Amino acid sequence: MINFNTEYFSNGNYFFLKDRGDKISLYYSTADTLTESRKNDDRMDFDKKNSKNVKTMINNILKSKKKLSKVDIKKRFDKA
Repeated sequence: MINFNTEYFSNGNYFFLKDRGDKISLYYSTADTLTESRKNDDRMDFDKKNSKNVKTMINNILKSKKKLSKVDIKKRFDKA
């Protein structure tokens, strides 16, 4: 289960989901280490009503065991 305010890092994919009241912010990046990921993360904002879909997509990416590029991650979330 993906939770707010918890960092997730697997196979070079980094995610951090933050609750901002009526919105949520997804910080994401790809790098070889967690420290590098934190330094180079990008952010996408969503309505809080979409939080279940966002959490499911994060979970699916982490389970896939593939290292995606930032562009690939952004494309997946833009489609949702």
